[in-house]
Amino acid sequence: MQVLRLKRGLFGYTPESVRLLLADRDKMFIRAAEVARAAEALVLELRAEVEALKAQVEDRQGGLPAESEAADRRTDRAATRVELDRAAATVAQLTTDVETARKELEDARELARVADAQLARRTATSRSFARSRERNGETS
Repeated sequence: MQVLRLKRGLFGYTPESVRLLLADRDKMFIRAAEVARAAEALVLELRAEVEALKAQVEDRQGGLPAESEAADRRTDRAATRVELDRAAATVAQLTTDVETARKELEDARELARVADAQLARRTATSRSFARSRERNGETS
């Protein structure tokens, strides 16, 4: 992400600099929300896959077939457990990623609140300065 250089005008930052800052902030919020939604969708998909794999494991454990079939089922069950463990690890990682994205979004919102407060303070200062100049009979 590139650093935005704010141009200063007579009474604070130029309107164009402020518009660019607000547009960049809005783009950042949109992107963070998109990443969070995509991660949550993937988490839901993987959870469904984990549930399906658990159901398969339970189905395979249901009856006791002949010894040769039992050995095949044990091999299949072990492979399914490996898949299940992999899927569970992926779900855990994605859950962590979603939480990280949420934290980054909250941090970005806090930065935006601070920037908005600073902008409001500078705008109020500029207006106050202009009013005092008008009262003193000065013109720009």
